[in-house]
Parts: sequence; C-alpha cells; structure tokens
Amino acid sequence: MLGGINTFFDVTCALGFLMLSIYFVDHDMASLSSVAAIYTLYGSFSYNFLELGKYLPELINCIARAQILFEYLESEEEEGLLEKDETQESQNEKRTIRETAVELNDVVFSYGKAESSEKEAPLYHHVNMKFPCGVSTAITGKSGCGKSTLFKLLLGFYPLRGGEIRVMGEKLTSDSVIRIREQFAYVPQRSYLFQLSVKENIRLGRETATDDDVIMAAKAANAHEFIMAMPDGYDTILDNGGNMLSGGERQRIAIARALVRKAPVLLMDEATSSLDNENDIQVLKAVKRVMKNGTALVIAHKPATIAECENRIALSHE
Repeated sequence: MLGGINTFFDVTCALGFLMLSIYFVDHDMASLSSVAAIYTLYGSFSYNFLELGKYLPELINCIARAQILFEYLESEEEEGLLEKDETQESQNEKRTIRETAVELNDVVFSYGKAESSEKEAPLYHHVNMKFPCGVSTAITGKSGCGKSTLFKLLLGFYPLRGGEIRVMGEKLTSDSVIRIREQFAYVPQRSYLFQLSVKENIRLGRETATDDDVIMAAKAANAHEFIMAMPDGYDTILDNGGNMLSGGERQRIAIARALVRKAPVLLMDEATSSLDNENDIQVLKAVKRVMKNGTALVIAHKPATIAECENRIALSHE
C-alpha cells in the first residue's frame, strides 16, 4: 500500500511539474534549460522525501522491538541457587522411592496479563495429571491445545493462575524453580546448535561430562555414526547454527545434549519429528534404556512414536 501511494504521488507530482513547466516556458517566464535544471534537483529531492513513507513504519517497528528488548533486560532475575549439599547418589535414591515424578494439581492457566485473564478462556482449567516415575508418556492432541505450554509450565517459564505443580514431590515456586529445573532435560521443537564443536554442543547439557559420557549420549541418540563421518569427528565446528547438518541430524545432537544431562525427567517436544520411523523408534528405545528409572514425557503425533510409550495422555481444547 505504501509503495502504491509513493508511486501515485511521484507520478502526480511529475505531471504537475510538467504542466507548470510548459506554462512557464510558453509565457517566457523561464527558459527550457532552467526547467531542466530545476527538474533534476526536484527528482532527487522528491525521491528522498517520498521514501520517508517507507522508512517511517520500519523505524516504528524497530522502536517497538527495542522496547521489548529493554523490557527483557530490565526484568528481574530469578533467585534461588541450586543447593548441592546432597550427593548425586542420595538424590538418585530419593528418586527411586517416589511413585510420581511430576504432578499437576488443579492447575489453571491462561495467556495474557493477570488482570485480563478472568475474561479469557483458560488454556488449562482445573487440570489434574500425574506422570509416574520410570514410565514414558506420549502427550498428544491437536495444534494449540497446550502441549508445548505444558512443558513451559513445568519449567517455570509462566506463572500459574491457580493450582500447583510438583516435581519429585517439591512444589514449583519462585524459590524452588532453579532446583526444579535441574530435574529436567528439555529438547524443544527447534533446538539451536552453537558455533562450537559437536562435542562442546553436546556437553552444554552437563559441563562436567567426560568425553566418554558425550560419546555414550551420542550413541544413544543414534548420532555417533554421522558425527564420526564428519571431517573432524566430534571436534568438527558447527557453523551458522549447524546449517551443514540435516534437520534430523540437528535433532539427534540436541537429544544427545539432553541425555548427557542425566536428569530424572526428560521432556521431548516433537524432538524426533524430522526422523524417519526407523530412526525414530531406535532413538526412543535407546532413550528408554538410558533413562532406566527416569521419566520421559514425549509430545508426539506419529503413531510409531506414540506406540513406543507406555502411557498416553490426549489433551484437548475443552
């Protein structure tokens, strides 16, 4: 629309200038050379003037984006450091004696500001769910029913409107959110790979992981073979977010990053969507072996993926 308006005014002004020039030359009020000189100056000026209509909306858009960025930078940091008094062995012992890994009790949630949420239909309306320890659960449902939102609620990215979430028996609060996130390994729909080596990208899941841990996680994610086929193997630098890799290869590296974390609960948000059915099944079986007594929550649409899970929960808009 802006381009059309600019073109309309450009043509209209040019025609108007032409008519005035003919009048002035015809009445000996200006010479043809003077008209040509003025038109040359006019053309340069009018082009830059009309471009304001194009650049002004872009400027407003940039200001709006900058405002979002500044609001993010000014937001308060989450408090609550991870307490490391307990050893890994004692934490694992506590996990094995629990029956429920994650539970949602009377959870209410809707997007938007708190003061306007009462007028909105909540995405979750007094929802109760339990995910047992040592069991993989497939979470299914139509697009927009809140599958990915469930994971973000478990990770404490959004505040609840009501109810509570418990992870390994501990209630999710602003004070416990850091500790509870340590209980999760998360594979999002679109995993980002950094401009580091393959080894370092996987080790981001757990900085203390050894090279053997990294290789074991890659094998479990069915990524070891294609990594070894790369020019420098695990030391290959991934440029531009791993654009040199296929979608399925990027997903498998992301899954290896989550597995090396050795967290009790694994969240996979359509993490195998770019894999074929054969690789999908192999990866899920390996994940279940690696998790052992851990809990896997898998958002999935493919029947092969759903069939590999012991439990199934179908979410709906109702």
